[in-house]
Amino acid sequence: MLKSRGIIHAQLRRALARIGYNSQIGIVDAGYNIPIGVEVIDLAFMPNLLTMLQVLEGVLGELTVEKMYVSYVSKGKEVEMPQLDEKYIQCFGEEMKISYLPEQEFRQMLQNSWAIIRTGEYGEHSPNFILQGGSAYYTE
Repeated sequence: MLKSRGIIHAQLRRALARIGYNSQIGIVDAGYNIPIGVEVIDLAFMPNLLTMLQVLEGVLGELTVEKMYVSYVSKGKEVEMPQLDEKYIQCFGEEMKISYLPEQEFRQMLQNSWAIIRTGEYGEHSPNFILQGGSAYYTE
């Protein structure tokens, strides 16, 4: 459910307005291989403009989010988890439910998203996200 705080990008506002309870939208880095058939909202302008954090802050200001999924890379027995620094944790808040998914599962889940937002984030193994819509009027 859309809040009203200020994203002015028309395609992004339209996509966010479609996100309802349990619907999903992805936020990925500039180099992410986006699945065919999913709407892409390309916000990449130059390297690290717009960053994942900037886009995430804007989206969280507009959208009620119930849960977040973060991808991680697995190479055999070696698992490379994304580093979520304090800025991300502040963005999510303590109560945000965060699930970590292996890249393969994450990619499959992205195929069922309403849209994928491609940022200008450059960096090896950026923390790519899927946000699951919550309800603005229902609290447990």
